[in-house]
Amino acid sequence: MNIHVLSNLNDNSGGLLDLRPLALADEARFREATELEQPQSWLYYFPFLFCFAQRREMTLVWEEADSSICLYLLKTTKNGKQLALFVPPFPFNQKALAAARRRLQSFNNSGNCRIVWVEEKYDEELGNSGFDLDVREEEYIYDTRKVISAAGSEFKHLRQLLNRAKRLPGIEITPFHESDQQSCRALLDRWYSQLTEEKGVEVYGYGYVKACLENGFSFNHGSLACQVTCINKKIAGLTFGGPIHSGLGSIFVSISDHAISGLGYLQRHHFMASFPELAYFNDSSDTGRKGLAHVKRQFNPVRMNRLSQATG
Repeated sequence: MNIHVLSNLNDNSGGLLDLRPLALADEARFREATELEQPQSWLYYFPFLFCFAQRREMTLVWEEADSSICLYLLKTTKNGKQLALFVPPFPFNQKALAAARRRLQSFNNSGNCRIVWVEEKYDEELGNSGFDLDVREEEYIYDTRKVISAAGSEFKHLRQLLNRAKRLPGIEITPFHESDQQSCRALLDRWYSQLTEEKGVEVYGYGYVKACLENGFSFNHGSLACQVTCINKKIAGLTFGGPIHSGLGSIFVSISDHAISGLGYLQRHHFMASFPELAYFNDSSDTGRKGLAHVKRQFNPVRMNRLSQATG
């Protein structure tokens, strides 16, 4: 759907016509670059990137510079179109960063350029290149093996929560099928309403979760795993994710009916247990939601991956 966004632009201010809209066919190239770079952020997970790019007011476009991927956020505002780097070029190198910087300065007609998301491993490199960094949030990183075993005193509370959820009458976790799409969309809408209307919580990601449901069977085999949690055959939760690279997985989507307590713990645990070969899992941030932070802390993150915005 993004091709028309580019084709309707005049090739001015550095141009966009030589940039590519993010497409499903790009997955192998992105996975190759991500494998070389070994980032820790879930923002490099290709199914997320593709689903995010389906938005109309902003999308993702890309090019290669010095054998690195330069991924840009193209945003349409009332003042026109703006371009920013979505993440630093990957695999990271200074020549690719310089090329991206020139494109941004030219297109935006500004001496500054912005990188929307920067994980902490790049802080020093970007700081030395004249960028200022402003911390945005932190992501939860779990040790897969420790979570699966859930042994020791530090996991005592999690074990109690998991045992309680497993005793729910009629509970089962099964693979997602195309026939589940309508029920999952209804769950998504109910979940969103529970948080925004009933609890007054600001929730991010509705659009890309919807796109994920619509495109769940479109990605390369093994890159997106989909599980649904059922109570008495009725879908009450869903968890989507998979490998970002060979050492790290993403819990991309995990939502459940808030009227049923404890599903979020069981869903995450069950999903990670499906990927014992991945040493770590990234569970994104808590977006400032205290309840979500409480859930994620029960998995005893081994580190928090700090994300910043860079300008320079």
